[in-house]
Amino acid sequence: IHIIKVDEAGSVDFVVYGYMNRGVHEGQVGIGVYHYDGIAQTIEEEIFISSKKSYDALEAELGELMYINEQKILYLMMNETVYEIDLTTYDVTVMLENVKKETYAVSESCRFFAWISNEESYNSTIIHLEDLKTGITYEVKEGEGMYLRPLEFSGEDFIYGIAKAENVKTDITGNMFFPMSSLKIMNTYEEQKEIIKTYSAMNGLIEEITVV
Repeated sequence: IHIIKVDEAGSVDFVVYGYMNRGVHEGQVGIGVYHYDGIAQTIEEEIFISSKKSYDALEAELGELMYINEQKILYLMMNETVYEIDLTTYDVTVMLENVKKETYAVSESCRFFAWISNEESYNSTIIHLEDLKTGITYEVKEGEGMYLRPLEFSGEDFIYGIAKAENVKTDITGNMFFPMSSLKIMNTYEEQKEIIKTYSAMNGLIEEITVV
């Protein structure tokens, strides 16, 4: 059970996910969004999305992205799909489909979500950085002949990698290799998205990073 929001009247929006052991969805695995009315003391199901994944896989995926803004729009990721759910009208919109691990990054608070197209995992020239609180999307770009990839967030600061197009190749096993020549750290809160640090490899190239 994950509590999303509690209002002054004691009403609660919350999510239940995993194996459902009772109710109309008994025997299913999925995620249900519910509203508890603090005055009427009733619980209403707002939406249920079924899944074929195990509980452990579902828990790990939902931990990646679950955010609700002041307009009561809930964003969550499940089954490699990012959903946008209006908790006022109960409308469900698919924001992104076939989302692969190497194509997105989520900030610590889940407020900022950065992604590239799945079809452009190794040759994207634009990263989309959305502020889920406001719904505003910022496009991150670099110079000509540079491919970009979202890597991680350090808190709310966005880290992305830059690779020269000529260095992105397929290795002998058929896997794509994305060697980065530099990394940049961006301040997401600023309207102009200031770059607060740039790191370039002095000798060799960067294959991956770890944020601790």
